[in-house]
Amino acid sequence: MVYSRRIHQCIKSKLLMRNNFSLFIHNRNEYCLKSTKLEASNKTDIDVALFLDATETSSVAKGLFCDRVDKSMLIYPGFEETEDLTDVEKFAGRVRSILKKQCICSFVEWDKNRSETPEEVKFSFKKIGLYSMSVPQQYGIALLKINFEYEFWKESFSGGLNLNNKAKSQQKRTYLPMLAAGDVSGAFCLHEHACGQDIASMRTEIVENWHGAGFKLNGQKSWVTNGALADLLVVFAKVQSRNSDQRVFSDPSGHLSVFLVDWRKIEGLNNLIIPETAILGNESAGFHIAHSMVGNIRYSFSAVAQSYGRSLSESNFIRVIAVHFVDFLTGGKFLDILKVERLVNLAMHVYILETMAFYIAGHLDSDSSKDFTVEGSIAQLLSRKYLREGIVSVMEIFGASAATTDEEFERLLRDVTTFSSFMVEDENTDDWLVGHIATSGLTAWAQSRAIDLHKIGRPSDYPWHVVKSRWLSGDVYRGSFSFKHYLHEHLHPSLMDACRFIEEVMCKFDHIIRNQLKLKQKSLLAELLEAIA
Repeated sequence: MVYSRRIHQCIKSKLLMRNNFSLFIHNRNEYCLKSTKLEASNKTDIDVALFLDATETSSVAKGLFCDRVDKSMLIYPGFEETEDLTDVEKFAGRVRSILKKQCICSFVEWDKNRSETPEEVKFSFKKIGLYSMSVPQQYGIALLKINFEYEFWKESFSGGLNLNNKAKSQQKRTYLPMLAAGDVSGAFCLHEHACGQDIASMRTEIVENWHGAGFKLNGQKSWVTNGALADLLVVFAKVQSRNSDQRVFSDPSGHLSVFLVDWRKIEGLNNLIIPETAILGNESAGFHIAHSMVGNIRYSFSAVAQSYGRSLSESNFIRVIAVHFVDFLTGGKFLDILKVERLVNLAMHVYILETMAFYIAGHLDSDSSKDFTVEGSIAQLLSRKYLREGIVSVMEIFGASAATTDEEFERLLRDVTTFSSFMVEDENTDDWLVGHIATSGLTAWAQSRAIDLHKIGRPSDYPWHVVKSRWLSGDVYRGSFSFKHYLHEHLHPSLMDACRFIEEVMCKFDHIIRNQLKLKQKSLLAELLEAIA
C-alpha cells in the first residue's frame, strides 16, 4: 500500500535522524531530542506489568497508535435525559436573546470607540448564571454539564478560570463564589515571550521561604487572554532554593509551581511577596495542572470555530445562490459549481468540528478522568486549518469587495482572525501540535508494549521472544490483511472503507516500529524504556 510505505519512510526518517536520542514525555516540548545513555533497567517483568496496568487509558487517539480500540468509545455520547437537552436549548436561547437585544446593534460602535462590554450586558449574563457554569452548587449554582458549557462557547468566547478541581478548600471558599457571581474574572498566566511552550526556558521564578515571608516572585508573562481585565491570576513559576539564587531542579516538570495572585492588590510580578496559602495544589504540581487545564480545554476551540464557520457558510451560501439565481434569470448563466462546492466543504468542516466538540464533551461528562489531551490537540489543529481555509474560500469567491462593502462580513472576518490568534501560542504552533500528537502516540505505544520491550532488551533471558519479535518485524508489507477489531460492525456501513483503512494503518504502524527496533536495537530500545520509566 503506497500510503503505508510513506508512513514507514516518515517514521524511519524521524527515528534515524540521530544515532541516540530520547523522547521526554514529561516535558511538553515537541520532540526534545537529546543524546543520552541509559543503564540497564533493574525492573522485573512484574514491575513493568504493574506499570502498564496503571497507565491504561481510554483515549481513542492513543488507542489507535497501540492497535487497541475501546468499542464503548465508538458510541456517540448524547444527553441522558430529554430534559437536559431542553435546558441546554433554553439556556442557549437566553444567551442569544441578550446578544441580539443588547449587543448586536452596538458592536460597531463598541469597536470604533474600543470600549469594554457595558456593565448592563455583564449584569444580564450574571443574572442567567453564565459565569457560574463550572462552579459547584455549594459555591454558586449547580454544576452544569460540559455539553451545556459547549452551547455557551458557541454563543460567546471569554477567558475563564477553572479552580474546581485544582484549588484547596479554603481557596474555593474564597474565590469560587465571587467567580460564580461574576464579581471577579480570572486569567491563565503560563506562556512567556521568550519560551512559548518550552517550560524549561521559563524565566518567571519564585524563591521559597524568602526571609520567612512566604515566596518572592519575579518575571513577566505574555499572551494572557483577559489579562487586562482579570482580577485573579493563575501564575506559573519555577522554584529556586531558599534564600538563594541557586536553582534546585533538573527536571522542569517536577519543580513548577502555580500561585493564585490577586491582581487587584498588586502592580506587577516583580519582587512580589506571595503568602504560602497562595499555592494552587501541591508545590510541585505545576506541570500537571498546566497540562490538564490547557490540554483538556483545547476541544473548546472547535466549538467556537464551528460557530464562526457556520456564520461564514450560511450567510455567504445564501448570497451566492441569490446572486447566481439573478444572473440565471437575466443572462442565462448557470450556477458556478466550484464556488458552491467550496461553501459546501466549509459546511462539512463545520459539521466535523461540531461533532468533535460534542463527542469529547459528552465523554468528559460521563467520566472527567478520561484523557482527551491528544483529541483536544487534534481538534485545535483542525480548527485553525478549517478557519483559515474558510476565510480564503470566502475571500476568493467574493473578492476584496466583500470585506470593504459589507460591515457585517468585515466584522465577522476580523473576529475570526482575532479568534485564530487565541489558538496561536507561538509561530510554530501547528508544528508543535503535530509533534505533541506524534510523541504522545509513540509514548502510548511504548507503554502498551512495556513487557515486550523489557524482554527484547534481555535476549539471553528470552531468546525465543527476541526471535519471534524479529520475525514479526520483517512481515511489514504482507500481502493479505485480516480484520482484528471489526470496526465496521459498530459503525455505519458507509464507513466500511474508512474502517478497513484505519485497521490496516494501525497494524502497519506496529510492524514499522518493530522493524525500527530491529534496525536500531539497543539505542532505540533504551530510549523507549526511558520514556515509559
